[in-house]
Amino acid sequence: MVIGIAEKVATVQQRLQQLQVYTPAAQRFATQLLGCAASAADVCQSSLEKALTTSHFPSDAAVLKSWFFQVVRHQCLDHLRRNAQAKFNDAEPTDLDGEAGYANQTIHPDQQLQQQQMAIVMRRALAQLPLAHAEILWLREVHEFSYQQIATIIAVEAGTVMSRIHRARLALRVQLLKIIALEDL
Repeated sequence: MVIGIAEKVATVQQRLQQLQVYTPAAQRFATQLLGCAASAADVCQSSLEKALTTSHFPSDAAVLKSWFFQVVRHQCLDHLRRNAQAKFNDAEPTDLDGEAGYANQTIHPDQQLQQQQMAIVMRRALAQLPLAHAEILWLREVHEFSYQQIATIIAVEAGTVMSRIHRARLALRVQLLKIIALEDL
């Protein structure tokens, strides 16, 4: 009996080591979906607990990242349902600015400021999109998942992913144009 427990502990520790590589990106994804870093941390913690204890843990390292993002996505959707939210919360900026905004010493400060302003406008536009459009753009453009990986994460066919990305990009364009038009007034 003691050997069985020791084996289970070793398995959980091994799984945790495998998932720790993807945890920061998964937490950023959750923050992007939920709009709240604290809620995202809670969701990632519960996702890790779920992933570590499931019997469906993938043995193939190549599918582990997309599988873990799928778990995180489901936990985010559950969180949104519980809180009766249907869209992003753009009330306060998150630490996502830090990821893209690490000071690049080779870029002129004016260019850095312009990039930061563009990132703010982009986040505002994404916040106006339906969750289905925004999440697919985050997965493809920020987290750089392939169409097939995204299909796995959101449980649809790869062809559906391509058409949803197209529609999401069109919707993002409309939102960007609205924001730019309002700022020009």
